[in-house]
Amino acid sequence: MKLRDQIAGTAQRARRSMNSEIVARLEQSLIGLPLDDAGAVAQPPVAFTYDLTYDEDRLIRLYRSMEARRRDALLVVMSDPY
Repeated sequence: MKLRDQIAGTAQRARRSMNSEIVARLEQSLIGLPLDDAGAVAQPPVAFTYDLTYDEDRLIRLYRSMEARRRDALLVVMSDPY
């Protein structure tokens, strides 16, 4: 299936235009990415773009978008051996 057909299908299911579907997917892909000193989205290290599963990548992006105190709390919970 061609990319255009896939976008058209997902856009139709979401009841939006193809352009809106593309914009929504681009915005979603940038959530949680760190910003550089100029306020632009910094590029993730190459290892993150190829070695992680979708869920692992999503967890990292969500973690990066959290406030520092929430990240610290999450690390405490995750490092508790039960």
